[in-house]
Amino acid sequence: MWGHGSDCSGERDHLLDTLIKIVNNIAMSVKHPDCPTLLSPWSIRGQELRNRVVFPPTCPTWVDNPWSGRFTDQAVAYYRERAAWGW
Repeated sequence: MWGHGSDCSGERDHLLDTLIKIVNNIAMSVKHPDCPTLLSPWSIRGQELRNRVVFPPTCPTWVDNPWSGRFTDQAVAYYRERAAWGW
């Protein structure tokens, strides 16, 4: 996990570069006529999303059991750190 005293700056820089490329590709696709609604709001079961770009679950082992869907402490820490970056 990033932070917590480990030196992962090279790995983090590589990840950030990759994410920037992904975002740029998404931005280019938004201009494409085949996906004009990609960044428009969307409602799913009463939950309003700002756009149609979502972050899927990362690791199925980060829940106590697949039927409850309760996150482990490791998952909470991961998503908390991810949110701190604004992603």
